Amino acid sequence: MPKGVKADLSATGRICTLCKTYKPFAEFYVDRRNPHGFTAQCQMCMRARDKVRRGTPEGKLASQTRWKTWRENNPEKFRNQWMRKYGITGAQYDDMYTRQNGKCLICETVTPRKTGPRGRNLHIDHCHKHGKIRGLICGHCNSGLGQFREDAKLLLKAAHYLTQMCC
Repeated sequence: MPKGVKADLSATGRICTLCKTYKPFAEFYVDRRNPHGFTAQCQMCMRARDKVRRGTPEGKLASQTRWKTWRENNPEKFRNQWMRKYGITGAQYDDMYTRQNGKCLICETVTPRKTGPRGRNLHIDHCHKHGKIRGLICGHCNSGLGQFREDAKLLLKAAHYLTQMCC
């Protein structure tokens, strides 16, 4: 039972409103808005429903619209994700951006600073092994590093291949 939820402690589960099956609370998502503290539909039914919804063009558009609206209405929460994920604040990101003159550290492409709820245009590059932030890079370079699994030897082999096999 989620903390702070007032409910019948003798109850160990509930009936899913979609599949009409009695299941233990462990098979439901936590939802503090409900008096018993759990969603009305079990996790399996919710996943199946969401998969169908996102599989249609209308459902995909609705999902993207909800996410965009949330970002616009919660710009600080969105920026606070950097703090949770990378341990930096929006001000620290802005400082790195300024020190790099808005340039990607790899290709040196100048990328104008975006404004608005998203508020960033250069990706925070970090070492996946140690978690240390290396700097800000553009989306193309970020994807490239990821495709080569951040393996320096593999990147050098690719560079060698390009110089040797170029027409």
